[in-house]
Amino acid sequence: MEDIRTEILTKSPVQIITKEIVIPGKLVNILFPFIGYLKDQGIQKRINDTIYDSQLFVKEHKGQERKPEEIWYKDEESGWYQIKTNEFSILSLLFYYRSFSYPAWRPRTEANSLTFDIRSGKNFKLHELFKPGNEYIKILSDQIKEQIKRRKIDLLIKFESIKPDNDFYIADKCIVVYFQPNEYACTAQGFLYFPIQIYDIEDIIPENSILDRLRYY
Repeated sequence: MEDIRTEILTKSPVQIITKEIVIPGKLVNILFPFIGYLKDQGIQKRINDTIYDSQLFVKEHKGQERKPEEIWYKDEESGWYQIKTNEFSILSLLFYYRSFSYPAWRPRTEANSLTFDIRSGKNFKLHELFKPGNEYIKILSDQIKEQIKRRKIDLLIKFESIKPDNDFYIADKCIVVYFQPNEYACTAQGFLYFPIQIYDIEDIIPENSILDRLRYY
């Protein structure tokens, strides 16, 4: 166990390079990460391909241009990202995408996230973080219901349960489950984030999993 713990604690963060798409004559500015300098180039490619494929707006705009006279009738779009975890061979990223529709200027913001095991390049879905056959949906949903009540969050519709593969990321030894604007609350409230500490859900965390690594520190 000590050998595993030492390996995890001394594992350096992965190096991240920011790539930028700026299209001349088009109101598009998109930033997204590129993982570099991994010893295993196969894993590096797997991670970068997953990042690229998940950001559909990047693929849609790559190489496109817009005539100046068309700008007024289209959208202004921007994308950026945040690094939520980059330690213990875990990389968790949160991506934002915002568009403004002309001429009404109605902003729309969406988010998605990816969580990788740097050892294998695997991108985890929410259900894959927990022991098979557990009641993770009910356990996480109950935690969120308690937070809604304690934080006195006003909702448009009553929260009943998370989706089996709900949006999430990992940060500060928490699983952060989040919801898009207007999914449960009004657009003005923005995103709803619910951090759930891994120590509160230890019973459903498998041994030697990516969440289990966080408990060593």
